[in-house]
Amino acid sequence: MRSMLIGFILVLLSAALSAAALAETPQGNGNCSTIGIGDYASFSFCTPSGVSIRPDTGAEQGYAGGRDASTSLWLDDNMVQVHLLYPCDTIGSWLDLEGLRERLEAFNPLMKQSAVYDSIPLMIDGRQAITGSWTNIGVRQEFAVYQPGSTVLAAIFFNANTPSDIISSFIGSLKMSINAQASPLRYSDCPQVETSTPVPVPTPSPVPAPAPVHIHDRRVIHHPFGDNSSPSIPGYGWDFNGPVQENLYASIEQLKLENQAIHEKLQVSREKLLEFSGLGYSGFGVL
Repeated sequence: MRSMLIGFILVLLSAALSAAALAETPQGNGNCSTIGIGDYASFSFCTPSGVSIRPDTGAEQGYAGGRDASTSLWLDDNMVQVHLLYPCDTIGSWLDLEGLRERLEAFNPLMKQSAVYDSIPLMIDGRQAITGSWTNIGVRQEFAVYQPGSTVLAAIFFNANTPSDIISSFIGSLKMSINAQASPLRYSDCPQVETSTPVPVPTPSPVPAPAPVHIHDRRVIHHPFGDNSSPSIPGYGWDFNGPVQENLYASIEQLKLENQAIHEKLQVSREKLLEFSGLGYSGFGVL
């Protein structure tokens, strides 16, 4: 199988090609270039000498569970697509080979049925990678997937007719720089993921019940219309917030004394009236 052969070749040559390709210059034995993907990343690579490098268009799109920022380029007449995959659920984590496969198939569910994975893992720029091939509507592509950063995956697709030496040189020399401060992810791409800590709604403090007003409270009784000159009976919508007031109770005691004095005067008058009528005083019928 061609994909397995390419994987084996990449394993044998990736380390040597990485050092050799980066050392080559356009004036030497190969072509090297650096291409950007929006504000999110840039990648450098080299190809065998004589291969033309023509950058093409870039794009962004959402997919189920993440967002993709991509660019394409031509190596001679062979198209290469480089995708940066930002899954919602890999923030800050490094994936194993199975994790890389799951995120790749989440990006393109058709690969679950048609992708054939190489049994020998590969290292790209010091990170483990998965390689293989897949076919869609009769068109076959070779691919390689790895993590250049903890929050992003890089998926590279080559046309099936791309020469193996171009693929080996590209993969063996690939170095990607990720801008950790930029991400294409939007809230709508990850509605199931919380993007901020919810602000708790403060519970209103309970309003203390008013203290009961007792009839014997000795406080100023404020008139509801602002007239404090005349005290009234507590408990009828009047305010009891004020300093201690003894005048009310002093007035009550004075009334008692005056009432007693009137009673004694009436008693004396009654006794005199009885004596005058000759009936005398029997002590009964006191007013």
